[in-house]
Amino acid sequence: MSFIAMIWLVCPFIGGGLLSSYNRAGTGFLLGLFLGPIGCILAWTFRGEEKKKESLRLHQENLTVIKASQSLVKRDEVECPFCAELVLRKALVCKHCNSGLVKDK
Repeated sequence: MSFIAMIWLVCPFIGGGLLSSYNRAGTGFLLGLFLGPIGCILAWTFRGEEKKKESLRLHQENLTVIKASQSLVKRDEVECPFCAELVLRKALVCKHCNSGLVKDK
């Protein structure tokens, strides 16, 4: 019986530790305190959800940075008369349709 009590006393700290890096240590502590090992398992699953949210937030930030950097770079491009794709003005051959480009003077 004392073994079960020891595990039950350790569970709040395990739950709190699992969620501490997501600023949810109190939630993990309470889950472990009231639900014991089941609370630790729940804290573990909340941890996975928080990781997904953090990953999605970082991905959105990266996309924002990429879009901002692309808007700063202006390329000197013209439209290919054969396939209507954008190619660099200096290009001699279209990279999309491999047709020769006519130079404007």
